[in-house]
Amino acid sequence: MSVPNDISYWVKDAHLQLTEAQLVCNEANKYITSTLEKLATREDKLPRLIYYLDSTRQQLRLLGIVKDSLDLILNEILDKKTTLKNRINLDMEKLSHSIKLLKSTKIDKSFNRPELTLFEFISEVELNNLFNEINNNLKETDELIKNNRTDALLIRLHSDLDNLNKEFNILDNQFFDSKFDDLNNVDDPVNKLLSINNELEVDMVSILESFNNHYDQCLKGDLIMRNPQIDISEKKQLIDILENDVIELPHVLEFLNNDCEIIIKNCKEITNIIKSFEVFYDKIETFLKDMQKYGELRLTNQLDEFISINSNLNAKLSKSEEYKHSITQYIHDFNSFLVAYYSLILELDRRSTLNNKINNMIDKFQLSLSTLIDDDFSKRIDFLNTNGDFLPQNLIDLNIINKEIPKIDINFQAEELPSLSDECVAQAKKFMNNYHTNQFR
Repeated sequence: MSVPNDISYWVKDAHLQLTEAQLVCNEANKYITSTLEKLATREDKLPRLIYYLDSTRQQLRLLGIVKDSLDLILNEILDKKTTLKNRINLDMEKLSHSIKLLKSTKIDKSFNRPELTLFEFISEVELNNLFNEINNNLKETDELIKNNRTDALLIRLHSDLDNLNKEFNILDNQFFDSKFDDLNNVDDPVNKLLSINNELEVDMVSILESFNNHYDQCLKGDLIMRNPQIDISEKKQLIDILENDVIELPHVLEFLNNDCEIIIKNCKEITNIIKSFEVFYDKIETFLKDMQKYGELRLTNQLDEFISINSNLNAKLSKSEEYKHSITQYIHDFNSFLVAYYSLILELDRRSTLNNKINNMIDKFQLSLSTLIDDDFSKRIDFLNTNGDFLPQNLIDLNIINKEIPKIDINFQAEELPSLSDECVAQAKKFMNNYHTNQFR
């Protein structure tokens, strides 16, 4: 019987499979051990991180109080500057819109000015000079605040402090969202992954034990097969059992490898989460160093630097008020120009319509008059033919009897008006309708 040879092969194969299973388990255990060590380090750093966050909140609150005390000096003028700048920008948008309308409004060809727009009647040089002066004034106003002696305090006080608050809020929200401090929560991804790994560990231990049992069974089977005193049917039964185990063994090893891969994947995921914690921890430490540098600035000693530019800034703002008035006047003038132009179109159209109506009335009158004259002439002839020979000449002046019909002369001199296009008139009506609608809203 060749079975003993098979058993010997199975023994060697079982040993190889057991060795491979042990290597797989060792690999998984290596990742688990390393991950747990990293988790322990994270738990040691967590209380310090929470302290950093709490103390930083307090420091930022104190810096906010410092900022508020300094802002009392500048708030009024800065608010005025911001409000005026916004109004100028808004008026500039309105003026740009008016200019756009002028540029897009082509003069009707009947005016004998082909390809011209209303904007070409405006002094573009004067406008550009105004725009440049406004931009320069706004820039100079900003420079008075941002540069020179106020740069250190104004930019650091407003920009840096705002940036610090924004940066910290991002970090604080990130800490809240990441739930780094909620280590005992069952919904924590780390706890979930650890729970899965624990279950897989138990499964791997069970599988490794089955490999070990199989190897022991193969050794035992080898001894049984070599013992001539044991019944052959019992040996046959043992062979069948071992053969089934041998067939299943590769699948079991595959399960073990799958468990190991999942554990490694979970450990790497946990490591990534820990890395994100470490990155966050480093960000907090970097932020604290930046806070320390900022806190070392002597903010109160720079208060006089704000006051020193107060008069210059007020002068610039007064100039801005003048520019705003100029822009408003331009808007009014340009809009009035548009209204005047389209009103002119409608007036010319009204006169043209009137001329047509008068001509039509004259034509109708002349037609009616011609009918009356023809009828009268016929009746005069009939009268003379019937009665002329019987009337004495001295009864009535013959000039009255023979007089021709009185002549009627209608002389209407129509105005010489441009022949406006229908499109131009329609556009004028639409514009004026929108103008009146918006005016009375």
